Amino acid sequence: MPQVLLSETLLSSPDVVAVALQRVLERLAVMSRHGELSLSVPLAALHLPGVGDLSAPVVLALGESTRSGTEGSIPIRLKGRRSERLFPAFSGVLRIHAVAQRRADLTLDGHYTPPAGQLGALADATLLRSAARMSLRTFLDRLADEVARELETPEMLYSERSQVLPEPGSRVTYARSHERQAHPDRG
Repeated sequence: MPQVLLSETLLSSPDVVAVALQRVLERLAVMSRHGELSLSVPLAALHLPGVGDLSAPVVLALGESTRSGTEGSIPIRLKGRRSERLFPAFSGVLRIHAVAQRRADLTLDGHYTPPAGQLGALADATLLRSAARMSLRTFLDRLADEVARELETPEMLYSERSQVLPEPGSRVTYARSHERQAHPDRG
Protein backbone atom coordinates (compact mmCIF):
# COMPACT_ATOMS: atom_id res chain seq x y z
CA MET A 1 0.00 0.00 0.00
CA PRO A 2 1.58 3.28 -1.11
CA GLN A 3 2.28 5.80 1.65
CA VAL A 4 1.22 9.46 1.42
CA LEU A 5 2.58 12.32 3.54
CA LEU A 6 1.45 15.86 2.60
CA SER A 7 1.48 19.08 4.60
CA GLU A 8 0.13 22.66 4.64
CA THR A 9 0.81 25.51 7.07
CA LEU A 10 -1.95 27.64 8.58
CA LEU A 11 -1.34 30.96 10.32
CA SER A 12 -3.38 30.63 13.49
CA SER A 13 -3.20 29.08 16.92
CA PRO A 14 -3.02 25.25 16.66
CA ASP A 15 -5.88 24.87 19.16
CA VAL A 16 -8.13 27.13 17.12
CA VAL A 17 -7.07 25.40 13.89
CA ALA A 18 -8.08 22.08 15.47
CA VAL A 19 -11.60 23.33 16.17
CA ALA A 20 -11.92 24.86 12.69
CA LEU A 21 -10.65 21.63 11.09
CA GLN A 22 -13.18 19.54 13.01
CA ARG A 23 -16.03 21.80 11.85
CA VAL A 24 -14.90 21.70 8.22
CA LEU A 25 -14.49 17.92 8.26
CA GLU A 26 -17.96 17.45 9.76
CA ARG A 27 -19.45 19.57 6.95
CA LEU A 28 -17.50 17.69 4.28
CA ALA A 29 -18.55 14.33 5.74
CA VAL A 30 -22.21 15.34 5.44
CA MET A 31 -21.63 16.59 1.89
CA SER A 32 -19.97 13.29 0.99
CA ARG A 33 -23.01 11.32 2.12
CA HIS A 34 -25.09 13.34 -0.35
CA GLY A 35 -22.65 12.86 -3.23
CA GLU A 36 -21.35 16.44 -3.04
CA LEU A 37 -17.67 15.72 -2.28
CA SER A 38 -15.26 14.61 -4.98
CA LEU A 39 -11.56 14.04 -5.37
CA SER A 40 -10.15 15.32 -8.61
CA VAL A 41 -6.96 15.21 -10.63
CA PRO A 42 -6.07 17.82 -13.24
CA LEU A 43 -5.37 15.61 -16.24
CA ALA A 44 -2.97 18.21 -17.67
CA ALA A 45 -0.69 17.33 -14.74
CA LEU A 46 -0.67 13.77 -16.10
CA HIS A 47 0.44 15.13 -19.48
CA LEU A 48 -3.05 14.88 -21.01
CA PRO A 49 -3.57 18.53 -22.04
CA GLY A 50 -6.97 19.85 -22.97
CA VAL A 51 -8.83 16.97 -21.35
CA GLY A 52 -9.89 18.71 -18.11
CA ASP A 53 -10.11 17.09 -14.68
CA LEU A 54 -10.89 13.54 -13.67
CA SER A 55 -13.25 13.66 -10.72
CA ALA A 56 -14.81 10.93 -8.59
CA PRO A 57 -17.37 11.31 -5.79
CA VAL A 58 -16.09 10.01 -2.45
CA VAL A 59 -17.39 9.26 1.01
CA LEU A 60 -15.47 10.79 3.91
CA ALA A 61 -15.59 8.89 7.21
CA LEU A 62 -14.18 10.46 10.37
CA GLY A 63 -12.72 8.76 13.42
CA GLU A 64 -12.53 10.11 16.96
CA SER A 65 -10.27 13.14 17.29
CA THR A 66 -7.49 13.06 19.89
CA ARG A 67 -5.15 15.63 21.42
CA SER A 68 -1.72 14.97 22.93
CA GLY A 69 0.58 17.83 23.92
CA THR A 70 1.12 20.08 20.90
CA GLU A 71 -0.49 17.71 18.40
CA GLY A 72 -4.07 16.86 17.53
CA SER A 73 -5.22 14.17 15.13
CA ILE A 74 -8.36 13.00 13.36
CA PRO A 75 -8.46 9.61 11.61
CA ILE A 76 -10.09 9.75 8.18
CA ARG A 77 -11.05 7.36 5.42
CA LEU A 78 -11.91 8.26 1.83
CA LYS A 79 -13.47 5.73 -0.51
CA GLY A 80 -15.26 5.85 -3.82
CA ARG A 81 -18.96 6.59 -3.45
CA ARG A 82 -20.07 4.44 -6.37
CA SER A 83 -17.54 1.68 -6.71
CA GLU A 84 -14.59 0.89 -4.48
CA ARG A 85 -13.29 -1.37 -7.26
CA LEU A 86 -12.64 1.63 -9.52
CA PHE A 87 -11.23 4.16 -7.06
CA PRO A 88 -8.38 3.93 -4.54
CA ALA A 89 -9.37 3.88 -0.87
CA PHE A 90 -7.37 6.11 1.49
CA SER A 91 -6.95 5.53 5.23
CA GLY A 92 -4.94 7.86 7.37
CA VAL A 93 -4.90 10.68 9.83
CA LEU A 94 -5.00 14.45 9.66
CA ARG A 95 -2.58 15.93 12.19
CA ILE A 96 -2.30 19.45 13.52
CA HIS A 97 1.11 20.19 14.93
CA ALA A 98 2.15 23.46 16.61
CA VAL A 99 4.99 25.15 14.76
CA ALA A 100 4.71 28.40 16.73
CA GLN A 101 2.14 30.14 18.91
CA ARG A 102 0.14 31.29 15.87
CA ARG A 103 1.27 28.76 13.28
CA ALA A 104 0.19 25.17 12.74
CA ASP A 105 1.06 22.47 10.23
CA LEU A 106 -1.82 20.42 8.86
CA THR A 107 -0.51 17.04 7.73
CA LEU A 108 -2.26 14.26 5.84
CA ASP A 109 -0.50 10.98 6.63
CA GLY A 110 -1.70 7.58 5.51
CA HIS A 111 -1.84 5.06 2.72
CA TYR A 112 -4.09 4.22 -0.16
CA THR A 113 -5.07 0.92 -1.67
CA PRO A 114 -5.17 0.90 -5.47
CA PRO A 115 -8.39 -0.49 -6.97
CA ALA A 116 -8.74 -3.54 -9.21
CA GLY A 117 -6.34 -5.89 -7.42
CA GLN A 118 -3.00 -6.67 -9.07
CA LEU A 119 -3.90 -4.90 -12.31
CA GLY A 120 -4.63 -1.74 -10.31
CA ALA A 121 -1.39 -2.13 -8.34
CA LEU A 122 0.54 -2.38 -11.62
CA ALA A 123 -1.19 0.69 -13.06
CA ASP A 124 -0.51 2.56 -9.82
CA ALA A 125 3.16 1.61 -9.85
CA THR A 126 3.58 2.90 -13.39
CA LEU A 127 1.02 5.52 -14.45
CA LEU A 128 -1.42 6.38 -11.72
CA ARG A 129 0.66 6.89 -8.58
CA SER A 130 0.96 10.57 -9.35
CA ALA A 131 -2.81 10.73 -9.97
CA ALA A 132 -3.63 9.33 -6.51
CA ARG A 133 -1.12 11.67 -4.83
CA MET A 134 -2.44 14.67 -6.80
CA SER A 135 -6.03 13.92 -5.83
CA LEU A 136 -4.99 13.78 -2.16
CA ARG A 137 -2.94 16.99 -2.58
CA THR A 138 -6.03 18.66 -4.08
CA PHE A 139 -8.10 17.40 -1.12
CA LEU A 140 -5.59 18.76 1.42
CA ASP A 141 -5.42 22.11 -0.40
CA ARG A 142 -9.21 22.36 -0.33
CA LEU A 143 -9.25 21.42 3.33
CA ALA A 144 -6.64 24.07 4.19
CA ASP A 145 -8.58 26.71 2.21
CA GLU A 146 -11.84 25.86 3.98
CA VAL A 147 -10.14 25.83 7.40
CA ALA A 148 -8.65 29.27 6.62
CA ARG A 149 -12.15 30.55 5.73
CA GLU A 150 -13.54 29.02 8.93
CA LEU A 151 -10.81 30.82 10.89
CA GLU A 152 -12.17 34.12 9.51
CA THR A 153 -15.64 33.63 11.03
CA PRO A 154 -16.32 36.03 13.89
CA GLU A 155 -16.60 33.22 16.42
CA MET A 156 -13.21 31.79 15.48
CA LEU A 157 -11.62 35.26 15.42
CA TYR A 158 -12.94 35.82 18.93
CA SER A 159 -11.60 32.42 19.99
CA GLU A 160 -8.18 33.28 18.58
CA ARG A 161 -8.02 36.51 20.56
CA SER A 162 -9.49 35.21 23.79
CA GLN A 163 -8.19 31.62 23.62
CA VAL A 164 -11.69 30.49 24.65
CA LEU A 165 -12.37 27.65 22.25
CA PRO A 166 -15.86 26.85 21.02
CA GLU A 167 -16.89 23.24 21.28
CA PRO A 168 -16.60 21.29 18.01
CA GLY A 169 -20.07 20.99 16.51
CA SER A 170 -21.39 24.02 18.40
CA ARG A 171 -23.55 26.38 16.41
CA VAL A 172 -21.69 29.24 14.77
CA THR A 173 -23.12 32.67 15.58
CA TYR A 174 -22.05 35.61 13.47
CA ALA A 175 -21.39 39.05 14.88
CA ARG A 176 -22.66 42.11 13.08
CA SER A 177 -20.05 43.43 10.69
CA HIS A 178 -19.20 46.45 12.85
CA GLU A 179 -18.39 44.10 15.79
CA ARG A 180 -15.82 42.14 13.85
CA GLN A 181 -12.22 42.83 14.78
CA ALA A 182 -9.23 42.29 12.53
CA HIS A 183 -7.36 39.04 12.92
CA PRO A 184 -3.97 39.73 14.61
CA ASP A 185 -2.02 37.93 11.84
CA ARG A 186 -3.95 39.50 8.99
CA GLY A 187 -4.05 43.18 9.92
